[in-house]
Amino acid sequence: MKDLIQQLVQPSTSDQSWPSCPVFPPDLFAATAYLLDIAGAYHYLAAGETPPGAAAWDADDELDIDFHIADGPAFLRSARTHKSCRNAAKKWFDSPRTPDLVLRLWSELGTHKDEKAFLPHTKDTVAPRWWSLACSLMVIADQACPDVGYGFLNQDDAEAPHSDGGGGASTLPQSGKLGRKSETGNAEGEETGAGTRDRGAETQSWTSLWFKIIIEYKLEKSKNANQHNSTNATSLDGHVHIKDPLWTLCFGVDPDISCVQAKSRSRNIGCSLRNMSLNLALVPPRGIVCSVWHQPPFMITPDDEAVLNILLVPFPFRIPAKSFRGTVSLKPQDVHRNKEDYDGVSPWGRFCVDQRWLHGEITDDDDKRESEAKIREKEMRRALLRIFLDQLVWSAKKDVSFIHGIIFPEYSLDWKTYEVLSRDMCRQHSRLEFFVSGSSENCEGEKGNYAISSVFTKTKNGATNKAIGISTSRAKHHRWRLDESQITTYALASALDPRILWWENIRLTKREVHVNVFRENSTFAAMICEDLARGDPCHPILRGMAPNLVFVLLMDGPQLATRWSSRYSTTLADEPGSSVLTLTSRALIERSNTTLQGRSPSWSVALWKDDSGKEVSINCEVPAHGVVLSLSGYRTSEVSLDGRCNAEARSWRYNGHQPVSVTQPSPFAETEISRDLLMGIVGTVTGEVDEVPADLQDWYDKRHPKARG
Repeated sequence: MKDLIQQLVQPSTSDQSWPSCPVFPPDLFAATAYLLDIAGAYHYLAAGETPPGAAAWDADDELDIDFHIADGPAFLRSARTHKSCRNAAKKWFDSPRTPDLVLRLWSELGTHKDEKAFLPHTKDTVAPRWWSLACSLMVIADQACPDVGYGFLNQDDAEAPHSDGGGGASTLPQSGKLGRKSETGNAEGEETGAGTRDRGAETQSWTSLWFKIIIEYKLEKSKNANQHNSTNATSLDGHVHIKDPLWTLCFGVDPDISCVQAKSRSRNIGCSLRNMSLNLALVPPRGIVCSVWHQPPFMITPDDEAVLNILLVPFPFRIPAKSFRGTVSLKPQDVHRNKEDYDGVSPWGRFCVDQRWLHGEITDDDDKRESEAKIREKEMRRALLRIFLDQLVWSAKKDVSFIHGIIFPEYSLDWKTYEVLSRDMCRQHSRLEFFVSGSSENCEGEKGNYAISSVFTKTKNGATNKAIGISTSRAKHHRWRLDESQITTYALASALDPRILWWENIRLTKREVHVNVFRENSTFAAMICEDLARGDPCHPILRGMAPNLVFVLLMDGPQLATRWSSRYSTTLADEPGSSVLTLTSRALIERSNTTLQGRSPSWSVALWKDDSGKEVSINCEVPAHGVVLSLSGYRTSEVSLDGRCNAEARSWRYNGHQPVSVTQPSPFAETEISRDLLMGIVGTVTGEVDEVPADLQDWYDKRHPKARG
């Protein structure tokens, strides 16, 4: 074992064969969880009363608390163990001083350093003593970190939800309030709240406070980078891209071997290392995939809001076949002429998708350089899309009062458009909590296929609250492959030869999975198309970090219970219990509806599936321009393999949806506009007209005189 631990946790001195006990809870969790995983020991943990034939390991009185079972390599944790670990976790929750029990358990674990981590498991194998020691240490470390990774919920904010005008939110918690409420309501009672997820101002662990300091430092560092280098980060006020996130919660553990992140859920099914923890997750090293947990640096919204309203915008609404452009790498005739050289090889090529819905028609000259006219058209279309979205949100708010999230499908925007839309929607609609979209660029303007997410949080600025958007982007993990069947379904043969296998022409970069905290106990992650269908590399991360919501951004046909997206969503809805929403644009749905083979037309732009087994297809049929999805958060209790309970887990469930459309100008919208001009904007954004109408161009030029150059 010592070789494994020394790789993971470096000794403090060169002659030290067993490192000192990790003093940071996530570090101790990483070391012990890693050992239990390598040994395959965790699933031999037995539950219930002490069975016949169980024997206590020889040890002193305080550590003689567990039993091994004679019939096979099983062990169990007694009630005494549970109580001892709980008390140690409470002490570590309050103070950075490592509890005496932790030091003693780690010291005894070191006496087994020369034992092999793995032993053949047979019915005659006796469970090694170190299994129980490592298990207890892992449980203590996990139990000491119930609030790590989550933001601060001020009690006044929880009691007085602010209006859409932004009032009513209170200040950040002051250092003088950082005690912990006991379960009986006393500040100093023995039965304290360690292990629960109460995020009140008086219930923060020292570990959580430490991470809060780090997050705020990284936020300020990113703000400064934005001011000095606007090309690598957003230059807009109140919108920050954190370029240097935390790849692991550990400080003393090698991230090239193992990483630790926070987690949202621990489903009461199956038997895995994931089920042994409630608050922390052991995730693969950063070389396999970089996992990032984004903790909001300021105030967060209480989970007990009555509903979560999400506006789904299936943009683009139309896409011509010529938007797909391919370059052949191996032609069919070359394969036919050189059968010996290309035996078993299929013709193939690469394709890209032109975002004509953002910049209009393009020419060969436009590929080489952007003319002033083309730049003007892109800026004009971006401005029209912003007006359209603002009007759509106000139209939705006629029905649901507030919109809390906005989601666009895969590859629907570019970074500049995303930046403008997310910033302006946050400014105009103060209850907006997040914005998610597929993009052809990341937050630094690099080309590819990305998912961008922004979480809006409040920061105190004098007597008022200012919203700030924390934005992150991550690249697609797998290229889209178009074969003859899909080319036929979407009627793309005029652009892509159906005899050729076409691969999406994107560069695969560092693989990342981002989980964003947006409410008191709630998180979401954004995935892109093939990332849902391919288990590696992100599914193990998602099962470990267990986001409450998973948004899958697609460029696909209708979302039906009989299609692939439903099948693969089930795996995440079952474990870890994430609620999964797939969303595609209406563009490819329209094309597939024209080539129907054996089914009726469908306008299902989204599919919902949750841990209750509920599955709903969400339609957005013409003339609707979006759908408002309403969700409710259900509090649920989850129990770890060792019997600990988290009563604060959150499951988001479907509570209905309504289509919305832009038909009349809203008097509350930022831009005053006539109905005729608004209908021109709608026609331009939805692709009903190819060119921006002349009256709209004149109106835009009057409002932006510099656009004419």
